[in-house]
Amino acid sequence: MSLEQIQEFHHRYLVLSDQFKCLWTLNQVLQGVYKHLLGKDVPYKVDFRSLYNQIRGLPQMFSNYQPSQVEGFIGSLEKEIAKTFEAVAAADNAISPSDLRRFFESYRDEEEDKVILHIIKYYIHLQKIDQDIRDKLDFLITRIAGFHSEAERKFILRDREYLKELFQKLMAIGKLPPVENKLKEQYITLMQEMRSEVVECKSLEDFVLSGVLKAIRSLKSTMGLAFLHPDVLVKIAELNITTKNRYLEIYIKEEASLQEETTRVKSLKLKLEAETPEMQRDLRRVEELEEAFEKAKEKGDVKLEIMAQFKKATRAVLTQLETDFTFIPDEGEAALPPGPAQQDAGLDDGAILEGILGSPGIRVEEFEKAPLASFQAIKKLEPMQEADRLVLRGLAHRARIEILIDPLIKGAGDAGVLDREVLARAHTLVKTGEELEKDIQYATEDALFQGGELVAQQLLRAKYRLLRSLSGLWLLLDRLG
Repeated sequence: MSLEQIQEFHHRYLVLSDQFKCLWTLNQVLQGVYKHLLGKDVPYKVDFRSLYNQIRGLPQMFSNYQPSQVEGFIGSLEKEIAKTFEAVAAADNAISPSDLRRFFESYRDEEEDKVILHIIKYYIHLQKIDQDIRDKLDFLITRIAGFHSEAERKFILRDREYLKELFQKLMAIGKLPPVENKLKEQYITLMQEMRSEVVECKSLEDFVLSGVLKAIRSLKSTMGLAFLHPDVLVKIAELNITTKNRYLEIYIKEEASLQEETTRVKSLKLKLEAETPEMQRDLRRVEELEEAFEKAKEKGDVKLEIMAQFKKATRAVLTQLETDFTFIPDEGEAALPPGPAQQDAGLDDGAILEGILGSPGIRVEEFEKAPLASFQAIKKLEPMQEADRLVLRGLAHRARIEILIDPLIKGAGDAGVLDREVLARAHTLVKTGEELEKDIQYATEDALFQGGELVAQQLLRAKYRLLRSLSGLWLLLDRLG
């Protein structure tokens, strides 16, 4: 057997060994999850001991068997490992990210970091990332990247160089496809910007209305397997630890407020002589959300969206109870007469952009300034390059949203009385904004295909800035019902 053949067989042996370690580690975790959380056995039968013995015996064959015999034996083992991946993956898909989190929160072992690294590498070998896998990876990365400080009452990020070295170990045998450096830098820059936005969130409303969580989730979903590259993982770890700390700060404050307000609702409810059908419905909604909130707490999986819905429903009922139902707005009543806000929101992109140039009432991002300067020179969007035109269309759409936000919030504060035209225009802005986001995404993909990384980066910024405004408007509309 030639040296080249031995080297090739040895590399395949190393891959098989690494894959077996990952499978065995995840198998152990799945055994625990299925037994202790689901009360049943894992839905597969694999003879791991036999697989281990066969893989361990491979190196001895290199000098004692013909190449064709070794090839046949390794090939059969590779097929067996592939079947095992399918079986274990099916079992893994059947458990939720929250189940995995519950298991690890009850799991204490000095070898935990090695266990987590093997599970992450399992997904590298699997070469597949869907939403559930990404959520599981998000949890595992956050857990391995930080520790909780009782003194500071928050999670502390481990040394970045240590984390980078730790994550680089994933690449030793793994077969991740390469990521263009400029695209990787783009992901890192966007995550740094989103981390800054998270830091600026001071309340539940800031988190929900800013849309930053949705933007973070959307960015991660676009990364594909680039999500698992060491440099990207370090930034994901930073972003996750920051988000977790801010979430815990807000959660502690909001939970105490919610408990107080729920108690007041129950107290006032006892004083009611009769309940209207509408009030009965609203009280049932509060009870349902309280039950969902408590169940989520038991699982350790309280999402801000659940808390926001609970808070909205509780305060709506509390407002009615405390005013003793003395004011019920007439269906046709409108608190906001048609005015400049509604008229300005209906202007075309060019007119909106000219308004921004005349007296800017909306923040213009750095990446938007050059296209806006070009528009200022020619006063038309049509002759401009497609990327610049899409960036400015996104800016104009954000301006329309900003114009309508104040009337919506003011209407919500005026005992829930809202101008129907304002609501209709807001819903239209969400729909047209989603179409614009698709146009920007198509242009981004085309730019990447053509090798235009800088153009793609500009378009991605426009997309995520637009998504933050759109998600904020959508959540506000959802809050207003």
